[in-house]
Amino acid sequence: MDRRQFSKTVVKTTLGAGLIMASPLGLYLDHGSRIRILGLAGSPRKQGNTDTLLSVLLKAAQEEGAETEKVYLKDYHVKPCVLCEQCHQNHQKSCVLKDEFQLVVEKMIAADVIVISSPVHWIAVTTNVKLIMDRGYSLLEDSFKEVMVLGNSPLNGKIGGIVVCCNSKDIKTYAEPVANSIHLFYKFLGIKLAGTILASAGFIEGEVTQNEIVMNQAVELGKKFANSL
Repeated sequence: MDRRQFSKTVVKTTLGAGLIMASPLGLYLDHGSRIRILGLAGSPRKQGNTDTLLSVLLKAAQEEGAETEKVYLKDYHVKPCVLCEQCHQNHQKSCVLKDEFQLVVEKMIAADVIVISSPVHWIAVTTNVKLIMDRGYSLLEDSFKEVMVLGNSPLNGKIGGIVVCCNSKDIKTYAEPVANSIHLFYKFLGIKLAGTILASAGFIEGEVTQNEIVMNQAVELGKKFANSL
């Protein structure tokens, strides 16, 4: 069994048993290994502007020697959180709903860097991202009913990135609040935000590629993540 297979097996066993294991830069990180970067694509449109920025970021990181993976959240069946609080009863430490959320969590735990990308949908993140954020509540050691310590989750100490696109030049009004909500999600889980890209791009596919500033930001952030050890 190679290291990757071993890691996947232990992650599944760890999550199934409700145990919390994490290192400062990710689970089972070997400093002789390539850093692992996971891109969570929250847009329902593949190859749209938000997805393009994420792809540029991941490509730049890969060229710097990082191991990258992009996950389209729309391809995963994730149920809404039902606020049952069973994840924090009897030391459960995991969500009782059975769907593909656990598959996403396994990828997040195995990564060293997590980048969430989302266009602005109405006034918030997309439904695909919100489902992951809501269900991520089950990863916390304690519920909001108790005195909760920030970062007490299996994702504690990981590095985070954010990519948000809005269909308006008023980035401060539309994109910033969405990015702030993702940042708060990171904060509760102990993910340390290391970079944010906010862009103005409409519905025309490829429009963002004409914005040299944000395209360069995506490249530089990808390089930064790849060399973050």
